[in-house]
Amino acid sequence: MTKVALVLQEHYDTFKAKTGLEFDPLRESLRIEQGSEFWDKAFDHPALLGILLGYGVKNSFCFLWKYGDLPERHQQLSESLLFQFSDKPIGGKATFDTLSLPIFASFSQGEDEVIEKYKREREIIKAAYEDKDFLTLTLEKLTLVDPMDAQIN
Repeated sequence: MTKVALVLQEHYDTFKAKTGLEFDPLRESLRIEQGSEFWDKAFDHPALLGILLGYGVKNSFCFLWKYGDLPERHQQLSESLLFQFSDKPIGGKATFDTLSLPIFASFSQGEDEVIEKYKREREIIKAAYEDKDFLTLTLEKLTLVDPMDAQIN
């Protein structure tokens, strides 16, 4: 819930503008499971959902503008938006050597901070599993009492 509250706080003006609601980021983060008018509106807006899922403001809005059901007047903007995919799907047997990043469209010109973050996390995961039994370590992480202990750091 803390991460959600911090995202809502950081992007308060964007969420307020798109939902049309004044809200308390901490209070709404605690109500995410029960739902509320705020969450109905936030989850119904593709760019807000992208921000919540960690794709960043730029990628979330650019993706909406390029692929959303927008008025025809946005066609020129849509056609001008260039993007790259975060990674390429790798066929065959899945191994840690072929562990792909979550695949999404990145509208950044050059390095994308989200892609770089995923690359760093992928290396941490690879290191954590190196020379360990995949199933045993995964089951240990999944069955820990404190979810914070499951982080691979």
